[in-house]
Amino acid sequence: MPARFRPDRRLSFPLSPLLGLSALTLSACSVGPDYQPPHPTTPAAFNDLHSAERTASQALAAQPDPKWWRTFNDPQLNSLIDRAIAGNISLQQAVLRIAGAREQTLQAGAAGLPTLRANASATRQQLGLEGELDSSGARAQLAESNEALASRLDSITRPIHLYQGSFDTSWELDLWGLVRRSVEMANAQTQASVESRNDALVSLEAEVARAYLQLRGAQSVSGTLLEQIDVAQQSL
Repeated sequence: MPARFRPDRRLSFPLSPLLGLSALTLSACSVGPDYQPPHPTTPAAFNDLHSAERTASQALAAQPDPKWWRTFNDPQLNSLIDRAIAGNISLQQAVLRIAGAREQTLQAGAAGLPTLRANASATRQQLGLEGELDSSGARAQLAESNEALASRLDSITRPIHLYQGSFDTSWELDLWGLVRRSVEMANAQTQASVESRNDALVSLEAEVARAYLQLRGAQSVSGTLLEQIDVAQQSL
């Protein structure tokens, strides 16, 4: 008896190696390598005038007070720094740059989201058949000869309303990592803007405090000189 052909026995390939190879191919096509921040070599101890070497365990764990000038307990100094922060134009520009950088971060992230578009319209039309029949006198003759047809003509020539609507959506998959890299870049720019603002804020606070302390020092020296002049006049 001759062997019969069995169509259910087909040549098949395992899918797991093919899927793994596709995943590796897609992952290898991402845009650019992962960013690695630099790691500069820093000394383990801090040298000062009092000790040649200070170990890391002796370093202060607490962060410095961001409002360090309040430790002087001088209301006038506190008021001057608060007014300088509120009225400094360069600091305000730095804050606006931070807001702009955060908006760019949101825009970069939105590039990987679906895009939705919708449109709607409504129109009202008036057929011109009734006016043409009236101008030629055909409508009056038609009404006299056939009332049913005349009433039908009135219903046809009424205004009509047309409504149209459309909806469209699209989504581009970030297979190559372009959107992810754009988000990383926007986040880095935002962080740079924040640090620039912090730098401007610290410099402003330090300048106001230094100028105020110089003023108080000059006033103290002036008061001492006036007392010396008074003692010298009394001696004379």
